[in-house]
Amino acid sequence: MVDISKSDKLKQIQQNYKDSDNWIAYELCRVFEQVWQVAPDESALAISNRIMSKDLSYFMFVFDLDTETSYREQIKEVSNQSFRSRREWRQKIEELEGRQKQEAEEEEVKENLLHLLSSPSSDTDSKIRESLLEIVRACISC
Repeated sequence: MVDISKSDKLKQIQQNYKDSDNWIAYELCRVFEQVWQVAPDESALAISNRIMSKDLSYFMFVFDLDTETSYREQIKEVSNQSFRSRREWRQKIEELEGRQKQEAEEEEVKENLLHLLSSPSSDTDSKIRESLLEIVRACISC
């Protein structure tokens, strides 16, 4: 039997929710993914408990851990450096642009989480609870 990593399993779960238009579960999967990029040893149950307790300071801390700004200045600086080849220069620029794109996605996930957790609806709370239970079960089974 092939051992599948939790991030691969999460990607499968996330895709299933995206395909079934379950946006709450999809967004919650994106939160798990962001946390595991920074804290890979965090358990699915611990993340779920933090979401249920609406521990926003934890998520803001995690999201800000790998945040790097001022890409424009960095790209300008890279452009002025001498590289052995144009290909090497292009690769460095693409790395910076990739990090910028990743950070923009992280910001989107953070905003969506804030929106989700600040919803006054008890219906939303129960959907979050159901979705978290499904996600944790799926992650544990991998």
